[in-house]
Amino acid sequence: MSILLIFSAPLLFIYLQPDLANVLLYIVVLFGLLFFAGYSLKYFAGLFVATGFAAPFIWLLLKSYQQSRIISFINPQQDPLGVNYNINQSIS
Repeated sequence: MSILLIFSAPLLFIYLQPDLANVLLYIVVLFGLLFFAGYSLKYFAGLFVATGFAAPFIWLLLKSYQQSRIISFINPQQDPLGVNYNINQSIS
């Protein structure tokens, strides 16, 4: 558990820049390191459930352009002539 506290300080500073992509990348690397270090799957399940409960609060902390990027990643057909124009043109 102390590894999460140690890892959260740099993530906080990176998030304040704001650089959400690097924060998410570092979180994926952290989970990979914890998995290969031998942490049990119960630990990951607990983190997954805690993240699920915290997701609405995290969503409110994001800026509007970050929210629109996440929405456009999930549903690229939502705004085909706006934010998602290049994505839709590359697919068709």
